[in-house]
Amino acid sequence: MLATLWTALCAWLLCTNDLLPLRSDGWFHAAVVAQIAQRGVPPEDPYFAGLRLLYFWGSHAWAAGWLALVPKLQPWTPLLALNLSGAFAVVLGVAGIAQRLRANAEAVAGACLLALLGYSPFAWGLIAGRAFTGDVRGWADVVHQAGHGIDPVLATMATGQLHGSLAFFGDKYLVLTPFGMGLALLALAVAAALALLERPTARGGVALAACVAATLFVHTVVGYALLLLCATWFVVAAVRGVTGDHRRLAALFPIALAVAGAISVLAPYLIEITLGKRGQLSVGLTRKALWSFVVGGAFYVPAGFAWLAARMRRDNASAEPRETLAPLALLVPALLVAGMALVLRLPENNQSKFLNLLFLLLAAPAALGLQAALDRAGRPLAWLLTAFFACAALPNLGLAIWGFAGERGLGMHSWRATPAQREACAWVREHTPADAALCDPIVARDLIVHGARSVWWGGPYGERDWGYDPAALQARRDLVSALAIGRDPEGGAAMLLSAAKREVVLVTRADAPDSIVSVAAVAARPERFERLWGNAAMTFWRVRRPS
Repeated sequence: MLATLWTALCAWLLCTNDLLPLRSDGWFHAAVVAQIAQRGVPPEDPYFAGLRLLYFWGSHAWAAGWLALVPKLQPWTPLLALNLSGAFAVVLGVAGIAQRLRANAEAVAGACLLALLGYSPFAWGLIAGRAFTGDVRGWADVVHQAGHGIDPVLATMATGQLHGSLAFFGDKYLVLTPFGMGLALLALAVAAALALLERPTARGGVALAACVAATLFVHTVVGYALLLLCATWFVVAAVRGVTGDHRRLAALFPIALAVAGAISVLAPYLIEITLGKRGQLSVGLTRKALWSFVVGGAFYVPAGFAWLAARMRRDNASAEPRETLAPLALLVPALLVAGMALVLRLPENNQSKFLNLLFLLLAAPAALGLQAALDRAGRPLAWLLTAFFACAALPNLGLAIWGFAGERGLGMHSWRATPAQREACAWVREHTPADAALCDPIVARDLIVHGARSVWWGGPYGERDWGYDPAALQARRDLVSALAIGRDPEGGAAMLLSAAKREVVLVTRADAPDSIVSVAAVAARPERFERLWGNAAMTFWRVRRPS
């Protein structure tokens, strides 16, 4: 029931506000789907024409299959289905972990609620605090913060943290990225692994192998983290088997086979999306990471680790050893992911993803620890503590729903097409080759999604994320900036244009500043720029290469 309600909430928000599907990173993922639907795999990066996409595109290829069957679908429609499936599955995964920890029905429900609502308790207080300190005071300031879209809400509630999504778990299912499904697959994989460690069977090994392969295919950051978790489970089973509980040795072969099988099947794909990356990882503890760990995980980290440690001590003192493995098999991976979350730095703010993984792993044991505390407290105090938890979490949920429902597209990546822009995108899609590369100095994201064409340079977005060669990016920047003012490119940009075996189309927009685009200079050089089509929003020019 809880999984259904959660999925229904996500579906309502995504389907009733047409600005949400393409909010934030949704543009990029929809563009990759459109790219694959037009030209197949492996795709190039739609923001950097000619560069192999160094990003996991497995779920995008799956989504493009929908467009092959029903061409009239929008490229983000399958991604909606993926996110909603993930929203449903993640609740089932957390419930499965809780059941493997011997939770009763009440604790299972509590674990699911904690996973969904436990981020950054009392973060709503930062919204309230601003209402008493700024130029605008009181309820009017709350309306100003929450009534204009979700980004201001998350930014305020996650002040000082690595990422706004650490204020609300649901953000991962209301942005069209593969990460939401990656979280769901991780939770299902953990539940499958705990079941396998408890009772090794061929069926359990197949289930774990399927989860590992699916996670690597959908989101390799989560998938590689899952491989590390599998290594810890292998070590845990080996140590327990050698030190006396010999039944645990039976789990070694299924775990090893699951990992080896998944990697073998996906090796060509993993090489394709990984080979050539550079400068992606660094190590170091930052204030933001520590603050996110403490504040974002206030409900998860202390209670979760405390319960796991206490359960291990209790079970080690028991004469029945079979109960000891599940807490140990969750504690060791959680400690590993906690270390990664604190010191392993990824480009931009993607280090926060490790915290998302950690909080998911700790949701069930934290709920069990909180339930034990409530049971010890007695009924009056238990009601008081329950009210405390509700006050900490429910206003966060309410503000997030308000922000998502009231999204107005004011963020830097948002865009609501005018009729002229839609007409221009349709023209590009219908009258240029599928591999045409556009020079768009404004780097708006309409043409890469609605026009389904790559651009030579899509702005700073993504430049640092995938580890591309800086010289290749600089050549693309120089190419676009030169052509936009009617000049011939030089150096690396000139070589890039000369070597391109595809149609190159310059885009000039009516709202572009004169400092970036010179339509007069372009029109004055018909030997270099052939006008193809134009309307009130955009004009398209075929770029003729220098002889």
